[in-house]
Amino acid sequence: MTELTYGWAAFMGLLQGLTEFIPVSSSGHLALAEHLGHGTQENMAFDVLLHLATVLAVLGSFYKDIISYFREPDKRKIILLLIIATIPAGVIGLLFKDHFEAAGQYPLLICSCLLATGALLFTCDKIENNLKKLQELGWLGAFIIGCWQVLGMLPGISRSGSTVCGGLLCKLEREAAVKFSFLMMVPAVVGANLLKVVKDPEEFKALALGPTVVGFIVAAVSGILAIRWMLNLVKKRKLKWFALYCFIAGGAGIVYFSFIA
Repeated sequence: MTELTYGWAAFMGLLQGLTEFIPVSSSGHLALAEHLGHGTQENMAFDVLLHLATVLAVLGSFYKDIISYFREPDKRKIILLLIIATIPAGVIGLLFKDHFEAAGQYPLLICSCLLATGALLFTCDKIENNLKKLQELGWLGAFIIGCWQVLGMLPGISRSGSTVCGGLLCKLEREAAVKFSFLMMVPAVVGANLLKVVKDPEEFKALALGPTVVGFIVAAVSGILAIRWMLNLVKKRKLKWFALYCFIAGGAGIVYFSFIA
């Protein structure tokens, strides 16, 4: 295992914090960064901590909303909706976890998924008549959005992009679609990464404390900034710019890994 440096830890933290929330696929970018790192191998334990940092970013950004879901009777339904939305990814993740993880070994597949993300974002940016508040979402709508989250388990398919688009297709208000997308990632990410911890707890003992702390802080802070940015972009219908980025990144990646690497 290549030693984790401060520079690489900060870079990976920034990459995770930004791409977890803006719709360009954090898992795809992390995997491609490792393929391009030329000798820098994936560190499962460090990857888990970066994901937990982005969970902290969500909790910090929406703590007022989360408290209101428990305190206000008319909003308690949202907690049940989040649980329902987590079921599809939870079931599919348990059954096919190894297959999704193995997909990260194929950069051409990741780049092709980035192209698919671009097409998805470009299409969903045009959806109109989004009038439902979050508490008006039905259980079937929550389950459908959860099914969109399953797509985001493929590296290169944006989890935030697919679930926001799922929310928009269910006629949620744009801000409500973003909030629901980010909140439903908390149980999904925590559950998936707890499985990794149980699978290989010894790897955490080998982490260098200093670089790990730097990467964690960078991921959490950049994640909070990315959440605020994403809320503003979705309301202003600016997802097409991320679609363009995914088209360019995916296309360039296919050329590089097909003819250069």
